[in-house]
Amino acid sequence: MKLYEIVIKPVSFFGTPLKGDTIFGHFMWQILMDNSLVKKPIDELIDSYKHNPFVVFSSAYPKLYAKGKDNFFVKRPDLPLEFWQNNQNFSRVDTIKDRKKWRKKKYLKIGRDLKVICKKENLYSEQNIAQMYAEEIKDMDLDIQKIEIDFSRIRNKINRLTSTTGEGFAPYEVKQFAYLPFMEMSVFVLYDETAIDIDKIEIAFERIGQMGFGKDASIGLGRFNLGDSDELDLPDFSDCHALYTLSPCVPEKRYKKCFFQPFVRFGKHGSFFATSRNPFKNPVLMMDEGAVIIDEDKPKMPYIGKALTDLSKIEKRTVSQGYSIVLPLFFSLNGEFNHE
Repeated sequence: MKLYEIVIKPVSFFGTPLKGDTIFGHFMWQILMDNSLVKKPIDELIDSYKHNPFVVFSSAYPKLYAKGKDNFFVKRPDLPLEFWQNNQNFSRVDTIKDRKKWRKKKYLKIGRDLKVICKKENLYSEQNIAQMYAEEIKDMDLDIQKIEIDFSRIRNKINRLTSTTGEGFAPYEVKQFAYLPFMEMSVFVLYDETAIDIDKIEIAFERIGQMGFGKDASIGLGRFNLGDSDELDLPDFSDCHALYTLSPCVPEKRYKKCFFQPFVRFGKHGSFFATSRNPFKNPVLMMDEGAVIIDEDKPKMPYIGKALTDLSKIEKRTVSQGYSIVLPLFFSLNGEFNHE
């Protein structure tokens, strides 16, 4: 398998977070509509996906080229706050006092070697990243504190026959978000070159960007352009202390120790199934991206998890990504970390 970085450049508001399993769903619709994107029949790929995934997508993460090198800002590993204290002898009271400060540092910086090193100096808040971004964009006068701006819009149902709201007036709130101008996001793609080529994956991403990603794509949300794609070396797990997940996933076995935030995916069909009699999928409990897994056995390939099936009542072949690309994680805060 090969690992690539695909750069996307948002050009509109978004209504759906760019998580790996949702990206996989959009990609599957693309190959369903155009079988020429893959080298094998789609039914064969779906059958083999249950034990041998032909493609795995990460969630999208902010990318910034600064000081002559690429910087990726992934979600802070879901470790207890005690792991980030300056002093190993901090009491529980000290941890609680510092909780608000540490919660702001939601990102951890990694380089192209894809090593997740748990040092407090690698932790960044949105404000820290925004300041780095403003320093790199020399020709713009920016006063920014966040890289992702959340806001709400008020909408109301319209009767298309009468062009009115009909009986009653029931406005409702819709959550949306936007990225900074010229912000780039990186999606890591692990794929089997016997099943698909990277140029075909780029074609699928380009089409998704033109049609719109996620919620309210029909009214202009979720648009993006593509940047350059670069091949990356597969991660080396030989001396790492733990594994770090890049997308929501469902572990395929019981691991020795896990730190994670639970995430429930209430899935919904897209395309022409979105208007079917039952467009909703069965909910799935997952580990959110940023999970830390400690185990003696290291993966042979840089992914863990399993395929998610039996999700739909109207399409038995429905499959969802329960896999996640994993990166080597190293504990090097205050000397050697002992996880026994």
